[in-house]
Amino acid sequence: MHGVMFFQAVGAASALLIVAFTGLVGWCIGYMNEKKSDGSILPEWGLHALANISAALISMFALV
Repeated sequence: MHGVMFFQAVGAASALLIVAFTGLVGWCIGYMNEKKSDGSILPEWGLHALANISAALISMFALV
């Protein structure tokens, strides 16, 4: 969904990077929830916030 939202604004290549990044973060969140944090949502909130901050910095400084 993230790639579709940004496809027209950033182009196909950057949209693919967005999909890969959000997919990796989603996989990490699922892994943490199932294997490492015993179902606690707090580590996932932190990872989601870190991902949002990273995406904002990438966008602000036009790194992608």
